[in-house]
Amino acid sequence: MQETLSIKKMRLAIAAAAMAVIVAFSMGVGAQVAQAEDAVPYGKTASVTKSGWKYTFTNKSDTKGMTLTSVKKVSKKAATNLKVPATYTVKKNGQSYTYKIGTIDSNAFSKASKGAKTITISKNVKKIKKNAFKGCSATKIVYKGKLTKTIAKKNWLKGSKVKTVQAKNNATKVVAKAYSGKARVKAIK
Repeated sequence: MQETLSIKKMRLAIAAAAMAVIVAFSMGVGAQVAQAEDAVPYGKTASVTKSGWKYTFTNKSDTKGMTLTSVKKVSKKAATNLKVPATYTVKKNGQSYTYKIGTIDSNAFSKASKGAKTITISKNVKKIKKNAFKGCSATKIVYKGKLTKTIAKKNWLKGSKVKTVQAKNNATKVVAKAYSGKARVKAIK
């Protein structure tokens, strides 16, 4: 009889310890999620300046990762080759939070109308919205992955000066639909 009571106590102690671990883990994960959301809450923007260009990102709940909403020249000596980064890191309260750049928003490059010649886009970008490059002076776009119609929405190059699009695949049909068939397409080697 004595042994069964101690076995029951031991089982209860193990169950209590397991519950404590589960609660501690869920509180820790919840705290990390809350901290990440606090870094750039949904609907809020953050920006970074690189090579004379200011990139503004928005954390939109309808996309995977951050959305590039604006690129603006902030220096007379700005680089002519712009790069849409694969990730964006926000530092807050001594911690770093890294977000993937998943979308290029409509009119994101409209303020890059002077000085941009080439725009390189990370393969992390899985959505390029309509009119993303409208008004942009760049004549060449390099997409570091395979460019498909699910990534590049109809009219994504409308209103731009882009003449060459490079991708890891032959994206002639994607470019023709997006740009009235005027752009040349090359494959990245």
